Amino acid sequence: KGKRLYELARAGEVVERETRKITVYELALCRLDGDELELEMRCSKGTYVRTLVEDIAQALGTVAHVIALRRTAVGPFKADGMIEMGRLEEMAAEAPLEMDELLLPMSSALGHWPEVELDADSSYYLQRGQAVQVSGAPTEGMVCIYDHKRQFVGVGEIQDDGLVAPRRLMKD
Repeated sequence: KGKRLYELARAGEVVERETRKITVYELALCRLDGDELELEMRCSKGTYVRTLVEDIAQALGTVAHVIALRRTAVGPFKADGMIEMGRLEEMAAEAPLEMDELLLPMSSALGHWPEVELDADSSYYLQRGQAVQVSGAPTEGMVCIYDHKRQFVGVGEIQDDGLVAPRRLMKD
């Protein structure tokens, strides 16, 4: 109902959670100090880490809670490219225009998708909602679309007839 589980837990409310399938790609014990341990995990989206910690503790015949939780990556974005919230707040107060330099190109989130580059005519028609033929395009799936000036236009999908159909376009 729009509230995070940890907020409800802190308020003393118990909430039944639906079982969901997740994937834990990697789980490593980094430190064990008395009754505290530090874990590092790589997992699929939708993983409730606090719930997983409770499940691990239950399997060990004990109880546990999370003292600290830190996300070190989201998709292709790693911790070394993150900026602390305090620094962002400082920049917003002191030099808000400099914050623009921190922005990544929109296409950076889609680096794993194949790219197609349109000629000027195809770019014109695609940006008006029409599917277009693109030489050398993949035969299926989603693609990043660039115009003839190598500007990111948006994302598209290869149709059954081989045409690139626009799905989400960016306005310049």
